[in-house]
Amino acid sequence: MLSGREMKAVFVLSIVVPVSLLTTLRFVGVIREPAGATEVTTLDTVKWSYARPNDSLDIYDQFGPRYVGNGISADMHVLMRLYSESHSPMDNDYLRMSVVVNSTVTNAGGFIESIYVVVHQDLQPSLVDWLEKHIEFSNLTLVGFRSGWTSEQGSKEAYVSLTGDSRPTTVFFKGVAEWSLLTTHTQTHQIEITCEITYYDGVAHRKIIRPFQLEIL
Repeated sequence: MLSGREMKAVFVLSIVVPVSLLTTLRFVGVIREPAGATEVTTLDTVKWSYARPNDSLDIYDQFGPRYVGNGISADMHVLMRLYSESHSPMDNDYLRMSVVVNSTVTNAGGFIESIYVVVHQDLQPSLVDWLEKHIEFSNLTLVGFRSGWTSEQGSKEAYVSLTGDSRPTTVFFKGVAEWSLLTTHTQTHQIEITCEITYYDGVAHRKIIRPFQLEIL
């Protein structure tokens, strides 16, 4: 039977040996730790413009190419669904659109960390309102969202923020928003939407940003 001193020695060795082995494996590159800095890739801006109609109509115009590279396959697109013309002084014209992010990490050991979609301020008075009942997602947790506006008093950006559930390799998000135009037909409106995917590719933390520029003339 081991003495008290011998038992203490065995206990210490049971801790020191695994820690030493783990340190050695990390040193020689068998086990890799996530890098601290995030490498950012900003993709080309996708631009869309449309002449302001004089009546309500369905548009169904989808734009945004798929990105494949740096250990990820990412579909980030915007679907302009319809334009609603107001015939009442109490209402405003608006466009309804969907913003979609569908992404898969392709490298072993990689995972999606977060999704962030932000709508930047308009050139003219307007309102961007996320329709809460039409926010859909999978393998993600909704952290928060906010409507945005632009007026003579200032502006506030609209956004949706989500984080990955249990280090997912695949995530999906779709948000439906209404962009209300608080001006007459003679004014040009322009907003920018950016979709951001932050992920770990198995070696380093990365962020992919896809900007969209939407203009109604």
